This record gives sequence, structure tokens and C-alpha cells, in this order.
Amino acid sequence: MDSMDEEKTSPNTAIVLSYVGGALILVAGIITLGIGTTFMYGMMGRMMYGYGTGPIGPLMAGVGILGIIFGAIVIIGAYMIGSNPVPSHTSWGIIILLFSAMSFISGGGFYIGGVLGIIGGILAIIWKPATVNESPKIPDNPLT
Repeated sequence: MDSMDEEKTSPNTAIVLSYVGGALILVAGIITLGIGTTFMYGMMGRMMYGYGTGPIGPLMAGVGILGIIFGAIVIIGAYMIGSNPVPSHTSWGIIILLFSAMSFISGGGFYIGGVLGIIGGILAIIWKPATVNESPKIPDNPLT
């Protein structure tokens, strides 16, 4: 099977971009959660009886949790498009697009993850599967 036939059976570019974007969003969420919990309980959280950082630690932890959730949903969407692309590529593409755009609340996967997820979601939405009625193009023979 050559690459042209493969591209007709699943939106490979959309899947790869969505996986990479979701992974970056997930990693950025984990890092933000780690920094937030460090501020709450670690490095500066004990200063002045735990009131040294104010609301910054819990806010960063909450934003990190949002990033983890958004990244996981984008990765699940990419998996669902790859496992069964024909009936569900549009709906999962919309989900990837929305959650990648919302990931900018939590830093967007170093911003490049959100952009890659948005592009992957758009590609999944506009992808057209090959129809069953398509037949291979046979050039006319001018000698007959």
C-alpha cells in the first residue's frame, strides 16, 4: 500500500499533530502543577505560617490540573481518530480543536502544543475519506 492510499484511509497528519500537541499540553500541565504545589507546600509555602505565597500556589496547581485534563482529552481524541476515523473524524476533530484552544488558559503546552493541536483538529475536520466507488484512473491508450 503506498502513501496515497494510506492517506485516504486515515488522517495521519491530523493524528500525529494532535498527539504531539496533546503531549506538550500534558507535560506543561504537569510542570505547572509541580510548581504550584512547590509554592503551596515546599520552598516558600511554610514562610509566615503558610501564607507566604498567597493564592499563587493553589492557582498554579489548579491551572496545572486543567492543563493535564486538556492534554489528556486531546490525546484521547487523537487516539479515537486513529482507531476509527471514518465515522468520527469530524466530532473528534472538533473536540481536539476546542480543548487545544482552551489549553491556552494553562499555557497551551508551551503555546506550540496548543497551536499543533488546533492545526491537527482542523485537519481532522476537513479530512475526506476515500469513497468506495472510486476506481483507479487508467490512462487512455492513444495507440488503440
